[in-house]
Amino acid sequence: MKDDSLSIENPTPRPKPKASPLSMPRVLINAPQEPKEAKWRPGGGTKAPTEDLQQFPTWGLPEDLQKVIQEVADGYQCDQSTVTASIFAAAGAALGKSIIGISDNYRNYPALWFVIVGKASSGKSAPLDWVFKPLMDYDAEAYKIYKASRIQYEAEAKESRGEPPRLLSRIAANITDEKLLYKLAENNGALCWKHDEFASLLGGLGKYSNGGASMIVGNLLSIFSGGDFTKESVGGEPLFIPSPALSIISTTQPSVLKKLMAPYLQNGFFERFLFVNIGGKVPDYKPVIISQDARRIWGEYIDGLIRNDVTEIREHVAAYNIHVAAMNRWREEERVLMEADYGDLFAEVSCSILEKANYHLCRLSIIAARLNGENMITAPIMQYSVDCVDYLIDGQKVALLKILHDDRRGEPTKAETIRQLFRHYPVLTEKKRKSAFARLLGVSQEYITKVTNSG
Repeated sequence: MKDDSLSIENPTPRPKPKASPLSMPRVLINAPQEPKEAKWRPGGGTKAPTEDLQQFPTWGLPEDLQKVIQEVADGYQCDQSTVTASIFAAAGAALGKSIIGISDNYRNYPALWFVIVGKASSGKSAPLDWVFKPLMDYDAEAYKIYKASRIQYEAEAKESRGEPPRLLSRIAANITDEKLLYKLAENNGALCWKHDEFASLLGGLGKYSNGGASMIVGNLLSIFSGGDFTKESVGGEPLFIPSPALSIISTTQPSVLKKLMAPYLQNGFFERFLFVNIGGKVPDYKPVIISQDARRIWGEYIDGLIRNDVTEIREHVAAYNIHVAAMNRWREEERVLMEADYGDLFAEVSCSILEKANYHLCRLSIIAARLNGENMITAPIMQYSVDCVDYLIDGQKVALLKILHDDRRGEPTKAETIRQLFRHYPVLTEKKRKSAFARLLGVSQEYITKVTNSG
């Protein structure tokens, strides 16, 4: 029997929508047995696109959700990638710990750490708030229930009081890192740390903790991995956080990124964040009015995700093959970096970025599958998730270059530049263009062939 009372899995007594998008027939069909036949995509059409990955890919999302993303981007005159990253962050927060992905020997909750990087007034906060509004509505209802329970609790005689009521919210915003740990424990390990300014989020690390920033960062590293987590302090109650699922999303400006992240390049903290680099788009002052229909559609997705039955999700055999192929490609890129023996921080952190790609891939694929109403990670979902990770790896490298701008390797090597250009501009692979490109760089055509084949 289902209990409609307030809980982490079901935080409000809101009735279930009559027609949640997650319960409606999706365009995505069952994946075939062989990856080479997996040409269908969830959003419609007959084959996977050849995107240049200049934007956070959306082709693997349901068609109505793609339209919502575009409408919100047009409405706020912002980069589409801002909206897409916010969608993944909010969806992961809505799912919380209700779903866990099984891949090889890894178990992952859909918790991702996003940082949207863009110049001031480039449209970062407003679309983020729009996407998170349905979740904030749930939290508003949870707060009303908490306040009513608190009033009742205070009215009782002290000797007859039980445990004080807890605020079971999903979003933590302006909160100290020390309090964040307590909030995770209260919420059975599920929470989203949504902070408008990454500088404030990082700037407060360790401020109210005896262990300082290094202690808190160490805690966050453990939390990211999802293992059971304990915390004890002198004079404080011990905490036990079972298998935490902490999502993070924040925004920052390119000019402050170096100061914020430079101290965290050698402990694995940096590469756990996914940086969405957006351009400085100039508004044309003709914003589209975002429709109530877009609000309704996205709200129904959130309702469906929040009410997701506690379950496990696994990869279809064809999806697993695509997963392995992507991992082998990233390992080969890592091998090339290691064999080049640059011996500097850029190469070292780049290798770590590639090693962490598997975590992000698993978590993105869980979210993409549930947004498509799938109970299994299919081949098209996996291919889409690989495209997303490719885009986000590039974002991590761009962020890394900004941080190391004043160092010897402040810019990518010639080989890395060639590989990135050929990825973004497939037309360069044409023989005539490749020859002209080689002359422009002052290298041989054979050299270009060599580095592109090894990337």
